[in-house]
Amino acid sequence: MVSDPTTEASGNADAAPINAPFRFRAARAAVFQLEGPDRFTARGSVSSPLVTNLNPDHLRVFAAFGEPTTLARAQEELYDWYEPEEVQRLGDELLENDLLHVVGLDRCLADGFGKVDAHFPMVADVARVDGYAAAISRHVRGKDVAELGCGSGILTVLAALAGARSVWAVEETDIIEAARGLVAANAPHVPISLVRGEACDHEPPRTVDVLVHEIFGLDPFDEGVLGAIADARARWLKPGGRLLPTGFSVWAMALDEPAEGPLPAGVRLTALEDRWSIDLGPLRELATDGLFVHPSPLYAEPPDRERITAPTKLFYVDLTDPQVPSVLSCQLPVRSDGAVSRIITWFDIQLDETLVLSTGPLGPHTHWGWQLHERLESLPVKAGQTLHLEVMVDIEDTGESLRVRSLRAE
Repeated sequence: MVSDPTTEASGNADAAPINAPFRFRAARAAVFQLEGPDRFTARGSVSSPLVTNLNPDHLRVFAAFGEPTTLARAQEELYDWYEPEEVQRLGDELLENDLLHVVGLDRCLADGFGKVDAHFPMVADVARVDGYAAAISRHVRGKDVAELGCGSGILTVLAALAGARSVWAVEETDIIEAARGLVAANAPHVPISLVRGEACDHEPPRTVDVLVHEIFGLDPFDEGVLGAIADARARWLKPGGRLLPTGFSVWAMALDEPAEGPLPAGVRLTALEDRWSIDLGPLRELATDGLFVHPSPLYAEPPDRERITAPTKLFYVDLTDPQVPSVLSCQLPVRSDGAVSRIITWFDIQLDETLVLSTGPLGPHTHWGWQLHERLESLPVKAGQTLHLEVMVDIEDTGESLRVRSLRAE
């Protein structure tokens, strides 16, 4: 809790005396982004997962900790807006999501991808692990291997068990301790070196034959994948060495209004205006061509009646020489009458020349889910028409991200 952290104080000069009230500070690397009416998403750092469903109350409490301060002082500062218990509740939520840090402690929190809980869905993702295992077994025997962002260590162990000559891996979060345990339990006789730190600050003792990576998020661009892989490839991989995976393709499909579930976005926004007696028109105008991206992943396969178009490949990113379009126009043939209320996007990972791991809605489910781009107002269409979809790869503080820029029907 914000009022009662349980870790021990370090020798940091910024630390409060051990018997003094604990102080907290807003995460310096945190980035907030407006995602919809009265809703924000955020990351505590590049390695932290996307935090969704934040509201202006979280942002106001976050700002109160811009400089190191105690809970009591923040409660006093925010007294005109919130009861003290509400400040503590909001602060706890920020702390749990790596957006608020304890000042002067050895480790603020083993949060984000440092938490074992965050890795269970990845380890349990049979399609993901089987796909990578198949590709690794094809290409690492007798080779020196490096892994970028080893996480729980399962891919490092798979490389060792597949006959790699040596494995070197780097991981920036606390989960590396779990990886060390996994290596010791499964591959104690294989030369494996696990390094704690930022990948850009380290390199293997010699260049390697195979570079393995799996740092894809829900949006394939949202973990700074392009820059991180380019840097590791240039410094770690031998000329002619293998990058695994070699690239990924981005796909899209248009969906009709759901028979059951949330009302169309525009209707929900109007209901909020009525509830609060606030004109949310300026927020509507910020949604490019009436579209905004939903921060939560989807997992339920859309029924056939909702699929207004077939899945359509938008573009491919070759990670050995990435040429990513900043803006791309593509066409999706309309196969049935309806009203387009959503566009979903996903990616297929090209593990090698023939092996593909899809995160899409029509194959085995993966932990990624897929991204939802929701329209404020539905777009009526007829079978035989063409949807003209324009997408962009947006440059943000936390890396790149995929956005639907516009949509029209002809």
